Amino acid sequence: MRSEFEMIDTILCVAKENEHVRAVYMNGSRVNPNAEKDKYRDFDVVFVVDDVTVFREDWAWMAAFGEIAVLQEPYLNNLAWGEEHDFSKSYSWHLLFGDWNRLDLTLALQGLELPGYENDSLAELLLDKDGCLPAIPPANDSGYYIKKQTAAQYDDVTNNFWWCLQNVAKGIVRDQLTYAMNMYGQVVHDTLEKMLNWYIGMDHGFEVALGA
Repeated sequence: MRSEFEMIDTILCVAKENEHVRAVYMNGSRVNPNAEKDKYRDFDVVFVVDDVTVFREDWAWMAAFGEIAVLQEPYLNNLAWGEEHDFSKSYSWHLLFGDWNRLDLTLALQGLELPGYENDSLAELLLDKDGCLPAIPPANDSGYYIKKQTAAQYDDVTNNFWWCLQNVAKGIVRDQLTYAMNMYGQVVHDTLEKMLNWYIGMDHGFEVALGA
């Protein structure tokens, strides 16, 4: 498995050699000072480009990253569910390589990347050929802190937990296990997770992030 240094060096080499890539920044767990440093962390990288289409029309540039074992195109997949997207403005590939490194690479058209770059506390500038991106504070996970619930939100979630829990029991009694499992996994567990998050947040003054 290539080291973090080797992967970032490869990513920057690809960016530097391609005239259409004008800047590169990384976000996610790799730049989170509070994240556990294990080998399973993705490389979440954004290439700021002057033309998205050229990258989609010819994938030869991608070979420099290494042998691709599994590939996903999330924006393309979303079309199957009726989600519209302007591929000329941004695109994304999820790449799992033969050495088990994973790269989530997004292309953002120059001038349209700023909301994601400036508003993400877990962003770190790696390359800027033209000085097109402004300076940002050092990466931190404050933007991912658990949000304090309102009284109305608390009432809604706790009420929904107990209301839908009896649906799980109903499904079990009726021998409708698929319904019961779906009700628990999709609805009840979601409300339970919210309550657990709030409990952890209260324990830390709502200055803690989970999994950022």
